[in-house]
Amino acid sequence: QLGDRCGEADAHLAAAELAYFQGSYAELAALLEETMTVAGEIGYTTGLAKGGRLLGILASINKQYEQSIQHLVRSTALWRELDRPYELAVALNSLAVSLMENHQYAVAREILQETLEINRSLGYQRGVAHALQNLGEVAIELKEFTKAREWFHESLSIRRNLGLRRGYAFSFEGLAHLAEQENQAARAVQLFAAAQSLRLLIGSPLDADVQEQYAQTLVNLRDRLGDVYYDIEWSKGAAMTLEQAIDLALS
Repeated sequence: QLGDRCGEADAHLAAAELAYFQGSYAELAALLEETMTVAGEIGYTTGLAKGGRLLGILASINKQYEQSIQHLVRSTALWRELDRPYELAVALNSLAVSLMENHQYAVAREILQETLEINRSLGYQRGVAHALQNLGEVAIELKEFTKAREWFHESLSIRRNLGLRRGYAFSFEGLAHLAEQENQAARAVQLFAAAQSLRLLIGSPLDADVQEQYAQTLVNLRDRLGDVYYDIEWSKGAAMTLEQAIDLALS
């Protein structure tokens, strides 16, 4: 009504963020189409950069990884142009995730190293922990298990200092993935169980794009251990206090 088209684009972007967190991807797509139309018509670079990142995430959810990477490369270029390091780091992290999903692990690691450096220069510890988590995931794919453990432990230690409970769940899952790769199936099941219990407690479900992979990993672990042993180890992890689970993860 006021004719504030930048504000209109920002409102669409806020609604789009909510749609993403709710898993309402059809609504997300519609909102982003409106956002990019308005932002493009008025040359609103910030809106185009924010919308481009969300378009990249949406394409990744739809397993359109090449398209996702293209959107995110454009978004990072715009944030560099605007000289906005915090937003640049966020977009770089999203780009790295899409590269990982497209099995471009070496490039993803370079992107994550820049993300880590930016967040450290800003003193943004939550972002540092997030970048370290993703570096750990890349290291697993590259079979660099010792390095993966170091990055996961550093990330979890930061999250522990900050009290980031949602972050704990990601850390437990990353270290469970590492344990599964190192043939420590019982440890992996305990950590996955601790992560799921925490997610249920705080109301933070797994992201939709990783649920299928997560479910298959649990099936593989059950096959490896057998039903009885698997259920025993799962019950151990599910019954742990938060501090017990953190101590297990860092051990």
